[in-house]
Amino acid sequence: GATDPAALPAAYARELALRAPELPWHTLRTPVADLAGALALTAGALGKIAADVLTLSRTEIGEVAEGGGGGSSAMPHKANPVRSTLIAAAARRAPQ
Repeated sequence: GATDPAALPAAYARELALRAPELPWHTLRTPVADLAGALALTAGALGKIAADVLTLSRTEIGEVAEGGGGGSSAMPHKANPVRSTLIAAAARRAPQ
């Protein structure tokens, strides 16, 4: 006999105390795309700030410094901007 295709998602939603979806999630990709866009925008903004910190913390500029950055084995007095380096690297990878 014919079965209702919405029965399984409705039963699953009841079991988890969630609202049953009105449409299959894979047909409505706009919320996923909106979230991806927001996360990419956030990564880009944080990457820009990190790049600015990396530039302004260079020895010859010395305008800013991360509080408690990584040390340098060659120059013990130097504090490397570890967090900004990690954030900038993550922001460069985010578009992929």
